[in-house]
Amino acid sequence: MILVEDSGFFKNAAPQLAEYLPDMPETTCMIFIEKEVDKRSKTYKSLKDIGRMVEFKTSDEKMLTRWVLTVLQKNGKKLTQPTMQLFLEKAGNSMGNIDRELEKLICYVGDREIIRWTMWRRSAPARRKTGFST
Repeated sequence: MILVEDSGFFKNAAPQLAEYLPDMPETTCMIFIEKEVDKRSKTYKSLKDIGRMVEFKTSDEKMLTRWVLTVLQKNGKKLTQPTMQLFLEKAGNSMGNIDRELEKLICYVGDREIIRWTMWRRSAPARRKTGFST
């Protein structure tokens, strides 16, 4: 297994790599992690023909909102729109963090169906600044 990060092979021309990929031994597994990719490049097209391309995009607010609403609906809960905006602002865009905050919130509100900002504010601990960045 060969891991290649931020090589620029898929942003700039890399003709040697494009020529090598079709003849690469089946026992070789190459994983490319790139921030920028030109999908029109010969290298990209060559790799797409013989391998698998997977793109991981950062979730935007609209997608996160839909996901949060789906989780809440499965648990019989609803959020007011202002609460949703504040929730995402405080919880951030990490789906793992949002999931943990939702779990705490759902447990905290109990049988209540509609969740308001004051309920979430009470269930969420104040964020403390530490020497670590998140």
